[in-house]
Amino acid sequence: MFSVRSLISCLAALGLVGLGSASYADARVVVDSAADVVLIDINGDTVAAAPERNDGDIRRVRITYAEDHISGVISFAALDRPDARLLVRVNVRWSSSQDDRGGLVIIASERRPEGGARFYTNAGACPVQHHVDYAHDRVTFSLASSCIGDPGWIQAFTHLLARARHTEGMAWVDAAPDKTYGPRIHHG
Repeated sequence: MFSVRSLISCLAALGLVGLGSASYADARVVVDSAADVVLIDINGDTVAAAPERNDGDIRRVRITYAEDHISGVISFAALDRPDARLLVRVNVRWSSSQDDRGGLVIIASERRPEGGARFYTNAGACPVQHHVDYAHDRVTFSLASSCIGDPGWIQAFTHLLARARHTEGMAWVDAAPDKTYGPRIHHG
């Protein structure tokens, strides 16, 4: 039979051993306007608004900055397999210096719809885990935060470029947030 003292000691030990330390992650969500896709020409100039286009229309971006990684979920109104090229880019900065910036690039194509991904900084490239999920209209990614030196905060700017064969070099583009970096996301 257990004494009350031994029972309390066992429960305390289980609590200390079983719980461990909690991990922390800061996340920010940017909700993007619907029907804000534009068609650009080969020079990057806007040719026309394309409010009827759902494919590639970013609706929501969630970036998480955890203790050891940066991850994201980019949700679209629709995300169709490309018949030419699909490019998702997430620009990241971690100070006001031009040197402290990097870019995640995911490129998918008709021949390689799952795409390939890398994160580039001035210091070089880092591997990225990613998934282009056409069934659920989203792209997910994760990379080690040590790739950028584990800074105190990051900001992100996401955009998509979808090019089809029949567009003669033109492409559909959307960005979230529109034209600037999102709010600071602090290191977890």
